[in-house]
This record gives sequence, C-alpha cells and structure tokens, in this order.
Amino acid sequence: MSHGANVAFQVDDGEYDIYYSHNGAQDLQLRDVLIEEVDDSNGYVDPHSLGSIEPLPQLSKCPSEYTKADGSAIDSNPLAQRVPLQALGYSVDFADAEAVYVVRSGRVETYYPVWLFPNVVRPWRDHLTVEVYKSGNIVDGPMDLFDKIESMEPLRTIDGETLSGDIFDDTIVERVVRDEHANVYALWSKMVSESDDDEPDLRAVLQTSAYTVHITVDGDVNSFPEKNGGMFVEIGQMSQREIELEAAALRFNIGMRLNALRHEPTDEELAEAAAEASIEAYQSFGDDIASFSPAPYGQMYRAVEKVGGVSTDSAPELSKFFQ
Repeated sequence: MSHGANVAFQVDDGEYDIYYSHNGAQDLQLRDVLIEEVDDSNGYVDPHSLGSIEPLPQLSKCPSEYTKADGSAIDSNPLAQRVPLQALGYSVDFADAEAVYVVRSGRVETYYPVWLFPNVVRPWRDHLTVEVYKSGNIVDGPMDLFDKIESMEPLRTIDGETLSGDIFDDTIVERVVRDEHANVYALWSKMVSESDDDEPDLRAVLQTSAYTVHITVDGDVNSFPEKNGGMFVEIGQMSQREIELEAAALRFNIGMRLNALRHEPTDEELAEAAAEASIEAYQSFGDDIASFSPAPYGQMYRAVEKVGGVSTDSAPELSKFFQ
C-alpha cells in the first residue's frame, strides 16, 4: 500500500489549495521536503516544484499485478482550490490517509488523521476471512506472496466464527484486529475501487513488521465501514505510530462492545458509540487536536474546549452531533 497524505497550501488569507501525495506519509518524508522549500522560498511553496520522493511498492488485488504508486512528491492536479481550511477534512480518506500537512505563515504543520468510526469489528466478522502468517517466514518479493502463502499453514484464521467468540484469550487475534483493522479496510476499499469486475475475486496481502496478513472478501464487497469522519491530531508530543495505535485501540474497544450486541446496532447506538469515540479521542489527544477538524468533530472539539473537558458520561448528550 502507498502511504498517502493530503497537503493544504495557503494561497490567500483563509484560502487553501489542497493536493494529494501518494507516498508523502511514509516516514513523514514529505515534511522535510516542504520545510526545505519553505526555508528556500521565504514561506511560499509552489506545489509543482517539489520533485519526487521515494515511492513504496504497492500490492494490488491479484497475484500477478504489482504496481508502484506515482513517485511525484505531489499530484499535479489539486483536489480543491481556494477553499477554507475546514474543507481539508472532506478530501481525506480517514481510514487510509496517514498524514496531513498544512503549509501556512511560513511554517509546515504535520497532523495524523484519526479515523473515529467505531463499528470496526462487525464488518470484518460478516464479510472477511483473514489469514495471519509470521512475516519472517515470507521473504520473497511481492509477486510471489500469493503463491507462497498457498503452500503455508496460517498461524491464525480470523473470520466470522473467530469474531463471534471471545478473542481476548488469543493475543495474536486481538493484536491483528486491534492494530491492523484500518489497514485491512483500506486495502478492501482499494480492491473494490480498482476492480473492473461486477463480482471480483478480492484478495490482498498486507505486510506488517510482525505478520503477513492474507485478506479475502467473502461477503458483500461494498460493505466496508464508513471511511469519512475523524479529527486531525498534530504530530509532535506523540509520534505518528503512537497516535495511530492509540486511535486503533479506542476504535477496537468500542467496536468490540458493538460486536457483542445480539442485534444489529441501531442508529442511536451507533451515534452514541461515535460520541464515545470522540470523547475518548479528546481525552487522549487534548490540545493536539486541530480546531479545523471536519464537522461534527471540529464543532464538538470547540464546544468541549469552552466547558473545559468532558467525560464518557456525556456520550448520550453528545450523540446528537452524529445523528
């Protein structure tokens, strides 16, 4: 997978042009490029003069397909032009993007897009089969991964049956679902968007430092979770990975409670869960949350700031923001 980032360049007072970078979030490498450009140009950055950055190999949906994302630092075509900074959130796929940069007033601000959709376990349970392998056992190139996996026994298979039981007794299952569900869903969404078939055979491989994960969609291919919605958390006091794992854990914990329901969650239950996720995010990230985070998260953050704090007991009242 590429490590996508969105970049907002200030072009006038309160107005921004927004661009996409395929690999700008990888090791936050685009930040150094932007800072150097800002320093060399007295604060002004021309998005089309940033050259290239190192692309990350991207695994496609079929064993025979292996592509590389564009190595340009910034895509040449803007996503939006002369929009307020609050519009940045509407250009971000919160389940997939890994960084957001804001270039303004002669400086570069770096944020992590925290996805806050809480119902993240049930879609996996209902539509995915995920086989987990130890990464050290798979050392060949990406084109050989599918063939290699077919001859191996997985450490675990995580499917509907697995997620219908108590997974907290299995460290591997808990860790993979908790830490990697956003990456699994991002790959699922990418497979669907890149498929030309009405009924595609959707398989993909995700490699992490600890595991290689083979994903098969065996339910409704379009039933992945809502990817829009979240808040921007400035990277600094916490690292990019620390923010990612903290956010994954709070989604997972709330998602497990929704998964335990004996019925499909109602709209009211989902709204209250979304409010709870936002409250926990506020408690975790506090002053590092950007006030320009998209609605309703930015609105809620500004309201919470006025009253000086909030607890999870406020979730029923704040659920109105998500209905």
